[in-house]
Amino acid sequence: MDDTLHIDCIWGNMNKTAIFVLFSLALYGCNEESKVQDAVRNNLKDPDSAKFERLFVSKDGTRACVNWNAKNGFGGYGGWSTAELMHDADAWTVVKMEGHDFNCNDEAVAINGKVEIAKKEALKNAFDWIQKSRKLSDAEMRLTYMPKDCRMKAFAYAIRVENIVRAQQMSSGIEEATAEEAKLRSELQEGNCSRS
Repeated sequence: MDDTLHIDCIWGNMNKTAIFVLFSLALYGCNEESKVQDAVRNNLKDPDSAKFERLFVSKDGTRACVNWNAKNGFGGYGGWSTAELMHDADAWTVVKMEGHDFNCNDEAVAINGKVEIAKKEALKNAFDWIQKSRKLSDAEMRLTYMPKDCRMKAFAYAIRVENIVRAQQMSSGIEEATAEEAKLRSELQEGNCSRS
């Protein structure tokens, strides 16, 4: 076999493989794009009128954003908005229909991931502190039975923790956010659920 012919054969097979891989990736991207768009359409009054542009899917495949416009109740287009979505249990779920473009990049996705983890941990801690300080049973700690003021303070605490995580990423407002969090933490640990 001629060396030139052999190289051409290998090069031809490599080209076919590369084209197949690119084609497969394009199909995957189109499939994800259609799933994201379908999730947004399911939240619209007139899903058939939906227009989409600028789709973003995070590198880890957990978050997506897409700009959308659709007809409103008066039959006219209402203007462009950004939908933010999360991928969960093999499906896309809309988190915000009126989201923000600044959440639509991989850096923002990483920050939002840290925020979600911190908020969950903060809520768990707040509920544990309330239960311990007020000597409440597990049944009394169910959200429907827990005193409303305690429930509200626990959620306020989780928001303060979120503010700290975001402030750390932006390198501004850290002192204020930390002071608010420390005050709420101390009150919750004492079982004080009244407004501060």
